[in-house]
Amino acid sequence: MPFSKRQFLASAALTVLASMAPAVHAATDKPITIVVGSPAGGTTDALARLIARSMGETLQRSVVVDNKPGAAAISLPSMLRAARRTAPRC
Repeated sequence: MPFSKRQFLASAALTVLASMAPAVHAATDKPITIVVGSPAGGTTDALARLIARSMGETLQRSVVVDNKPGAAAISLPSMLRAARRTAPRC
């Protein structure tokens, strides 16, 4: 019995989601980090902390606000590469 395009895509999506389950479970133990590109104590920092508190209550996870003054000049890919290097392997 040949698969229809819809059945093939549905089975492919389920396969991908099933393979991601262990990674999602491992990621739930780590805190979520919000990077703020301004010094602590400013309006942006206060807003980020309000958002972090709300996210933490909603998601039932730790949310950390990381202030990096001048981070607006740092590109997102370079920050992600640095975070990946320092993150522990699962």
